[in-house]
Amino acid sequence: MELEQFNNHVEALAAKILTNTASEEELKRFNDWYADFDDSSVELVSNESREELKNRLLGRIEAEISSLQPKRKSRWLSHKVAAVISLLIVFGGILYFVQPNFQDHGDVSIDMVYESKSTEAGQKRVIKLPDGSSVKLNAGSTLKYPKSFSRSNRRVELVGEAFFNISRDTLNPFVIDLNGGQVKVLGTSFNIRSYAAEPDVAVAVKTGEVIVTNSFSNSSVTLMPVELASYVPNTEKITKEKIQNTDVVFGWREGNLVFNEAGLPAILKSLSSWYGVTFEVEGSVNGSKKLNANFDNISLEEVLTCLSHNYEFKYEINEKQVTIKYQETK
Repeated sequence: MELEQFNNHVEALAAKILTNTASEEELKRFNDWYADFDDSSVELVSNESREELKNRLLGRIEAEISSLQPKRKSRWLSHKVAAVISLLIVFGGILYFVQPNFQDHGDVSIDMVYESKSTEAGQKRVIKLPDGSSVKLNAGSTLKYPKSFSRSNRRVELVGEAFFNISRDTLNPFVIDLNGGQVKVLGTSFNIRSYAAEPDVAVAVKTGEVIVTNSFSNSSVTLMPVELASYVPNTEKITKEKIQNTDVVFGWREGNLVFNEAGLPAILKSLSSWYGVTFEVEGSVNGSKKLNANFDNISLEEVLTCLSHNYEFKYEINEKQVTIKYQETK
C-alpha cells in the first residue's frame, strides 16, 4: 500500500468517526490499530517518552472527536474533520515509515515475536495458539508461530506433521506455510504431513473447508471433509482425492499406528519415528510383501512380535537400537 492510499484510508476512517457513522467493527479496528502501534524505533527530539508521545497524539485526536456537536454547520465540520485527519495522517505516517512491511488490510502490522515448538522422535505434543486454536505435533516436527496474532495475520510455519483445530474467524483466515506451498482456512480441522525428508506434501480435511496452494505452479484446490490433496514441492502438479481409510491419515492423533498396503521398509521408518528407535536389518528383506494393520496404543515389542510372524524374522531390542535378523532360506 502506498502512503497516499494509506492516508486515504485513514481519512475515510476519521470522517466516519467524526460523523458518528463508523460501525462497531471500524471503531474496534481503530482502537486496535492504536493499541498495536509500536514506536520503538521512533527517534524523539525531546525528553518525551514514547508512551507519552502515543498518549499525547491520541489525546489530541480524542479531544477533537469529543468536542464535536452533532448539528454543526457542514463547513465547521469539515474543518474539524481536516484537523483530526491531519493528526491521524501524522500518526499514520510514523507507522508507515517505522513499519514498512505492514499488510494491505487496512491496518498496520507490528514486528512479530515468534516462538518455535518441536518434537523429537517418539514424541508428540499439543500447542495452544494465541487465537485459541490448537495444534497437535507428531514426532519429528516443528511449528513456528507468533506469540500474539495481529488482526489480519494468523500465520504459522510447519515442518513435519500436525493436526490443526482452528478457531473460526471469517474476517481473518489462518495460513500455514509449508515446503513449496501453503494452506489457508477460516475455521476447520485438518491434518498436514510435510516432512523435509519425504518427497511429497499431503493435506487432509476432517471438518470444514481448506484451500491448498502449490507455490511453484500457483495452482490451488479446495478440500472438503474426507478429501486429501498432495503435491511434490517444485513441481506443477497438485492432486485431490477422497480419503479411503481415515485411520491411516488421522489415527496417529489417538495413538493408532495404521498401515495400508505398506512394505516393511516403510513400516520400519514409521516405527523409528513413532517409538524413537533406530533399526539395523541383517539379511534380505522381502520388499514385495505388503501389510494392512492397525496397532492401537501398544508397545514396540508387541508390534515387532506381530511383524516377526508376518515377515519371518527375529529381533533384538537394545535400548534405542533394534536389530532385525532374517534367516536365509535354503
